[in-house]
Amino acid sequence: VASAINYGQTLAASTLSGGSATPAGSFAFTTPSTAPNAGTALQSVTYTPTDTTNYNTASGTVSVTVSKAAPSVTTWPVASAINYGQTLAASTLSGGSATPSGNFAFTTPSTAPNAGTALQGVTYTPTDTSNYNTASGTVSVTVSKAAWSVTAWPVASAISYGQTLATSTLSGGSATPDGNFAFTTPSTAPNAGTTLQSVTYTPTDMTNYNTASGSVSVTVNPKALTVTGITANDKVYDGATTATLNTTGATLVGKVPGDVVALNTASATGAFGDPDVGTAKTVLVSGLILGGTDAADYTLTQPATAAKITQASSATAVVSSANPSLQGANVAFAAAVTPVGLASATPTGKVQFYTNGVAFGSPVALTDGIAGLSTTDLAVGTNTVLAVYVGDSDYLGCSNSLFQVVAAVAGRPSTPSTIGIQNNGDGTVTVTFAGTPDEQYVVQAVDSPATAAWENVSTNTAGADGQWTFTESTEHHPVRFYRLAMP
Repeated sequence: VASAINYGQTLAASTLSGGSATPAGSFAFTTPSTAPNAGTALQSVTYTPTDTTNYNTASGTVSVTVSKAAPSVTTWPVASAINYGQTLAASTLSGGSATPSGNFAFTTPSTAPNAGTALQGVTYTPTDTSNYNTASGTVSVTVSKAAWSVTAWPVASAISYGQTLATSTLSGGSATPDGNFAFTTPSTAPNAGTTLQSVTYTPTDMTNYNTASGSVSVTVNPKALTVTGITANDKVYDGATTATLNTTGATLVGKVPGDVVALNTASATGAFGDPDVGTAKTVLVSGLILGGTDAADYTLTQPATAAKITQASSATAVVSSANPSLQGANVAFAAAVTPVGLASATPTGKVQFYTNGVAFGSPVALTDGIAGLSTTDLAVGTNTVLAVYVGDSDYLGCSNSLFQVVAAVAGRPSTPSTIGIQNNGDGTVTVTFAGTPDEQYVVQAVDSPATAAWENVSTNTAGADGQWTFTESTEHHPVRFYRLAMP
């Protein structure tokens, strides 16, 4: 029986054992230098007797098993890097050397390893597979993290200056594989305006995927600043909404520390919501301006404060149509109420007339600042006629009086009086007076009895009946008062 040998060995490497023959002798391979191919085959064996003088040799065969030889790998190859998601078949093996000739290949080329560097099985397959076995080894394979696919970058919500990107919400982004979007530097606080800011996409599977960087548009609204410390002065009603401001203590509120922003109050103005009298009335401030190198990052909310408007003073002037007047004559009284101070609006409300301390009729409403009434019931002698203006929401009340002299009728009057005023319908009025016959008189006129600036408009002489007339145009005098005086 022949012992097994390996391919590449000669038959001399095989040991023959267990044979028997007569006469005594020995067995040996006929061609011991023969190196058979791998496999099992019959090989020639010669039996040589010890007594070769008298005996011939004998030939026969034995089964010899030749095992495949192991190849000799001098250098295992180097594997090229692949990306996560690729199989080992995508990696190229290069640089290996072995005897006999053959090729290297990954043992399981369909394997898709995780990202990282790891040893992977490689098989060396000789070209002569009949006589050589394959050889197994390992090579280091680097698997790079895979590229992500961002379908849509997210949209960033607007923030205000002074806020960091962390306060902006990213929404609507989509990518493969699963992951999340976040600002790369969330602590950044951008200036006001619209800018591109870096966003990082981080896959959930960080082992096998890289992060991705992109940018989104972020709108940063200017920060609204407010102002404190501005006050408005109280004032007396003047018919205007203008308010006087005190800006000495004006202070900006809400500025980001370190920013250079200043408040310019030079053009500041204040205005009441309406000119009427009231307490704690809102005063709107306008005209405040921001300055400084960082002013563009801010907006300014104009403040409001409060002040009161108190009632203005008024003055009343009282006149009569004739003073002195005749007993039983119809005497008209007029009270003109005018503003005192800066107010220019015409007072409204009512005037109560009093004769000798007794209320005379009901209160009379002012029309264009004038209230009037007439009477024929004045007593002979000196009558005190008092006009009391009761005031309105914007004006304080006031009063004034005159002494009305009533002469008894015992013939012609010795003092002049006004008999009547006639509107002629042609833009003129005619005033009829009565006095002492052949006496000279001066007619005086004024547009408002509140003023003392009576002017002489005519000099006339009473007729034989003691009467005379005076005619004047009304073109420039929608309201006119007349009285008599001696020259």
